[in-house]
Amino acid sequence: MKIRFKVQRCRDLLWILFIYLMSGLESCKSPTVVQIDEKSITDFHLMNLQSANELNPEVKLFIDYSTCVAQAVNSSDFFRQIRPRITGLNPILYGIRGSKIDSISADKDIINQELSEVNEIPYADLETASKIICDGNNQAILITDGEYWTEGIGERTDLAYLKDPFIKWLARGFDIYIYIEGYEENYFGKNYSKKRFYFLFTDDRLSSNIFRELNKAFNVSPLGTDLRLVKLSNSDILVGDKLAVFPDLDSKLITDKGFTAFEIMSDWKSMDEYVLNAKNSEDGTPIAGGTYLLRGLKMASDENSTYNYSELGITVYNVSQSFLNNAKTDLSSCEVKNMFVLDEELYKKTGEIGIKISGDYYNSLSEESENLFRIDIYAKNTGKKINREDFEWKSMSKNEVNSSVFESILQTIDNALIDPAVTNNPLYTIYLKTNSI
Repeated sequence: MKIRFKVQRCRDLLWILFIYLMSGLESCKSPTVVQIDEKSITDFHLMNLQSANELNPEVKLFIDYSTCVAQAVNSSDFFRQIRPRITGLNPILYGIRGSKIDSISADKDIINQELSEVNEIPYADLETASKIICDGNNQAILITDGEYWTEGIGERTDLAYLKDPFIKWLARGFDIYIYIEGYEENYFGKNYSKKRFYFLFTDDRLSSNIFRELNKAFNVSPLGTDLRLVKLSNSDILVGDKLAVFPDLDSKLITDKGFTAFEIMSDWKSMDEYVLNAKNSEDGTPIAGGTYLLRGLKMASDENSTYNYSELGITVYNVSQSFLNNAKTDLSSCEVKNMFVLDEELYKKTGEIGIKISGDYYNSLSEESENLFRIDIYAKNTGKKINREDFEWKSMSKNEVNSSVFESILQTIDNALIDPAVTNNPLYTIYLKTNSI
């Protein structure tokens, strides 16, 4: 009896062991793949933006107490159009009265009264005013003729006094718009052609962007032909049309608000067949390098930008682990070299973005989780677009051209902290959610 019991017990133990081993083998055959939640991709992207700087909603208005501004109040059609918009921003008015720069009022009636009574006060400290703006954390407007005078020297005609403040502002990821208005000013009985500058210090990412608010004035009355607009930015490019995934793949758009994110439901075997190893539909011959996984986005320099984006490149990152950990990403630690390639010739010819799969991508894929790739498009080479005549004028006090504002702009966009071809700041970002390998 005892022997039969022991035999039965051994059989039971062996059966339990068999079931345990089989379940272990089954789990090895079909591992649970960790899912990427597409609903969280936007939050992940915002968390990992290079510039986390945010401007306060308060707007500051800096006025150069000069003949330039007095004439704008009395005779400029452009100023007449934007004046109600400026006061509508509820700004705090700051007066630049020689070397004295002080806060005057946030009351609209007082601001309008002050504007109407502006008169010439020499030696406006524009350098300090621009430093106050760019060291601060508010959107701001600076209206001036750009003439910077110092004691003992007088008018500074070749001093790039705006360069350092501008670099500081742009390096923080913000933007500067400049309206340039030509006007005539009388000096000791002689008329001189001069420039009136409206510098708008803002951030394109803001819903309350002051450039967009002021520009609404021209939906009713278009800009005059005597006006120029220039934009300074270190990560600015026009994006048009829509990016699309190769149509034979099963995919869906997650978002295209500020960046683009797709989920590709087709497996990698299908991507190999239809994209990487694509064949010519007419004769069945292989297409060199395969066909495009992503195509359709158009990118070009803004007509008001100071840069031409003559050559673009891409950097690819597998950010799956950072996403799953809900952590800010150290991009340098998750860059993958042989995943996707940009067709640079297609961009140079048409301005279109076309991205293909690299033939050596397998080591860049995860087996344990779905993959989330981040593709950053950046400038490999830039040309400068700046018209000297927009920023220079004949000095009224010296027999020479005043190039101080021109030199400020030129040296700003040439600076290594600002030039997109040096900083490699992303011009546009794409996310791809894919299956595990």
